[in-house]
Amino acid sequence: MKQWLLNIRQPGKRYTVWEGIRRILLCLVLGILLGMLAKQLDLASHSGNSFWERALEWLDLRNFLSDFPFWLAVGLAIAVFAPSAFQAGDGVFFFFLGMCGAYHWYSVYVGGFNPSGYMRIWYGLTALSPVLGWLCWYAKGKGPIASGIQTLIFTVLLLSCFGIGFWYFDFRGILYTATFLICVFMLNANPRRTLCCLALSAVLAFLLRGMHNDS
Repeated sequence: MKQWLLNIRQPGKRYTVWEGIRRILLCLVLGILLGMLAKQLDLASHSGNSFWERALEWLDLRNFLSDFPFWLAVGLAIAVFAPSAFQAGDGVFFFFLGMCGAYHWYSVYVGGFNPSGYMRIWYGLTALSPVLGWLCWYAKGKGPIASGIQTLIFTVLLLSCFGIGFWYFDFRGILYTATFLICVFMLNANPRRTLCCLALSAVLAFLLRGMHNDS
C-alpha cells in the first residue's frame, strides 16, 4: 500500500516536529483571519458612495466569501502544496477549524445571531477535511488515480463556479471564474493530462446537473 501511494506522488521535504506545528498554527490563524473577514464583509453596511464600496459591490465579494468556491480553493492550495499527504490533511483540517470557529463566533457575538443550521454544513465539511485534504494532495501526482481525483475536483469546481444545466453554461462572476482558473493552474502537473481531466469533468458536471434537474 505504501509503495503504491509513493508511486502516485512522492513526499517532499521532511518537516521537524516544530516546523510541522508552526505550519499547523499558520493554517489555523489564516482560517481565523479569513473567517472573521468574511463575516465582517457580510455584516458591513455599504452606502455605495465610495469607489471601494462600488468595486466590492461589483465584484460581489460579500457573497463570494460566503460561498463554497473560495474556501475550496484555499483548502486545495494548502493541500497540494503540503510536503506530504498527512500534512495536507492536518493543514486543511486546522484551516477549516479556524475559519468555522471564527465565522460562527463573529456571527454570534458581533452580528447578534446564531447561524447554527448553516454552520452544521461547514462543521461537517471540517470533520471530513483531513481525508479530503489527503486525497487532494495526490491529485498533483501521476497515474490514473491522480487523474481520477483531479477530474472529481474539476467537476466540483465547475458545478460551484459556474451556472450549469444540461443545455446551458453561465458565468457566475469574475471572482468565480478566476478561482476556477487558479485551481486549474495549481493542479496542473501535465498540461495534456489536465486538458483530458477538464474535458471529462465538463461531461460529468453537465450529466450530474441534468440528472439533478430531472429528479
